[in-house]
Amino acid sequence: MRFARTRPKFLLLLVAVLAVGATGCFSDPNAPPAPCAVSNVSAMGAPAGAQPVGSTTYPIPAGARFVSPTGSDAASGLVATPWRTLTHAVEAAPANTTIVLRAGTYRETVVTRVDKRLTFQPYPNEAAWMSGSRAISGWVSDGNAWRKDNWTARFSRSWLNPAMIDPQFPMAGYPDMAFVDGTPLRQVGQRADVVGGTFFVDELNSKLWIGNDPSGHVVEASVLAEGLEVLAPDSIIRGLGFKHFANPIFRLGAVKASGARMVVENNVIIDNATAGLSVVSADVSVRRNTLTRNGQLGVHGEVATGMRLEANVMSSNNSERFVKSQAAGGVKITGSTGVLMRDNVADDNRSHGLWFDMKSHDATVIHNVTRRNASAGIFFENSYRALIAGNVSTDNIAGIQTGQSRDVQVWNNVMVDNTYGFKAYKGHEEASPTGFTLRNNVVSMRRSSGLPLLDNDDVTGSMTWAEMGWSSDFNAFYRRSSTANEFFEVLADGPDRLHYKDRQSIATATGLERNSLSTDDVAVNPYVIDSAACVYGLPVGSAARGRGTPLPLNVAAALGVPVGGSVDIGIV
Repeated sequence: MRFARTRPKFLLLLVAVLAVGATGCFSDPNAPPAPCAVSNVSAMGAPAGAQPVGSTTYPIPAGARFVSPTGSDAASGLVATPWRTLTHAVEAAPANTTIVLRAGTYRETVVTRVDKRLTFQPYPNEAAWMSGSRAISGWVSDGNAWRKDNWTARFSRSWLNPAMIDPQFPMAGYPDMAFVDGTPLRQVGQRADVVGGTFFVDELNSKLWIGNDPSGHVVEASVLAEGLEVLAPDSIIRGLGFKHFANPIFRLGAVKASGARMVVENNVIIDNATAGLSVVSADVSVRRNTLTRNGQLGVHGEVATGMRLEANVMSSNNSERFVKSQAAGGVKITGSTGVLMRDNVADDNRSHGLWFDMKSHDATVIHNVTRRNASAGIFFENSYRALIAGNVSTDNIAGIQTGQSRDVQVWNNVMVDNTYGFKAYKGHEEASPTGFTLRNNVVSMRRSSGLPLLDNDDVTGSMTWAEMGWSSDFNAFYRRSSTANEFFEVLADGPDRLHYKDRQSIATATGLERNSLSTDDVAVNPYVIDSAACVYGLPVGSAARGRGTPLPLNVAAALGVPVGGSVDIGIV
C-alpha cells in the first residue's frame, strides 16, 4: 500500500522520537531491555580493545631509557638508575629511543619535540598510568559536606561554544573532575547543591567541596589539563593508561597524536573531561585501545587523512552530556579523507557511535559493532564517497544514517532493533546528496517507533527519491508488528513523502526491493540467529542464504571475500 502524507505531521513524529532518544535509547519504559551486555567482540567475532593496563609484554630494545616514580632525574636513565619524570625523559633521551615506564602513576603533562621520534611503553607486566589528578587530604567536615581549603586548580572555560552545552547539563563545559576510590563525582554549580556523589569548586574562595565522607577512601581531583602530546612522526604510544585530565574542548584530547604515521596501540584512556584521544595528523594508526567514560568523545580526529581506526572499544563516552548534535559520542572525524574504521566496538555512547563529518571523503567502515548509542550507530555527514559494509548496528536511534552526503554504498550490514534502520536526508545546505546504494542488508524493527525501516528524506521538499539516486534491493526486512511499525519504507517526493506499508507495494510502484525478502508479524526475526544473545549471523536454513546480489570488486576487496558466486544477505 502506498500513499502520500504531508511533511509536517511526519516531522513532528520524528522530533518526538528523537526527543525520547535525548536521554538514551531506552528512556521509554515500555521499550525492551538492552539486548546483551557490553562486549569487546567485533562483527566478525574477533576481540577488540586494549589489554588490561599492566598485562602487556612489549620487548625492551637495546638503548632503552627507563622512568620510575622512585627514580631521580639526576640519574642515568638506565634500568638500574631510572629517571623520575617523563618530562625529563623526553628531553634527555636521544631520538629513536624507547622510553620504558616502570609501575606507578605519573602526574605530569608531557609534550615531545617535533624532531625527536620516541616510543612510550610500560615495563613488561607492570601498570603505568599517566594521571591528571592528585590524591587530596586535609578535608574538613562542614555541614552535609566536606571541604578542602586553599584549592587553587583552575581550568579554562572561556572559549567554550554555548551551542555545545545542553541547558539541562550546564556543567559539561567545566573541566574540573573529582573521584572517590576511582568513581567519578558529578560537578554541581553551587555549594547548596552538594550531596552524596557530587562536588563543587568554589573558585572565589579557593575551596573544593565533596558530598562523600572521605574517611577511609582515596579522594582525587584533577590538577592538570593535558596528558601526553607527541609531535614527532613515526612515534609510538602503547600499553599505557591515561586518566583524570581536565582538558577543555579547545585543547583537544587528553592524549594527542600530532605526528604523522604514529601508532597508538593498546592503551586505556578513561575518565577525561572532554576527548580521550585526538588525532591531528596524517596516516596515524589507532588500534586495540579502550576509550571509555570520557566527557565528550572517545576519539577526536581532525585533518587525520589516512587514519586507521581498528579493533578499538569506544564505550560510554559523552559522560558529561554535551549536545549530541555538535561533537560527542564514540568517535567523530572531521576534514579527514581516506579514513578506515574496521573491527571496532562503539556502544553506550551518548551520541553517535562512529561519526564522519565536514568533508571526510572516501571513508571505509567495515566489520564494526555499534550498539545502544543515543543517536546513530554510524553517521556519515557532509562528506562524499563512503563504503559502509559488514557492520552490526543495533539498539541505536538509527542503525546507519547519512546526511548531506553523496555516493554512499551500504552493503551486507545487519541493522536490527533500532528506532529506524537506515536514513538518508538532504538538509538546507546547498549541496544535493545523491547516490545511495543499499544491497544485501538485514534490517529489522522490534520496538514500536512509528518510523520506517528505511527513510529517504529531503527536508527542503525540492527533490524526489529518484533525483537523490536512491537504490535499494536484495535486502531482508523484519517487522515484529506491522501495526506498531506501520511504514516499511518512506521516500522523498518533492513537497510530499511517499509512504509504503509493505515490500510488495513499493516494488510494484517503484521497482525498489523487487528482489528483497520481508517477514512481518511473527515473534522471531528469521534473519538473525539470536539478537538477544548478540549472535547476528543467518540461522541455518534461512531464506536469506545465497539470496544476496554479487559483490562489486571494491566491496569484496574491503570485506576480504572472493568475487563471484552466491552471496548471503547480512554479514559475510
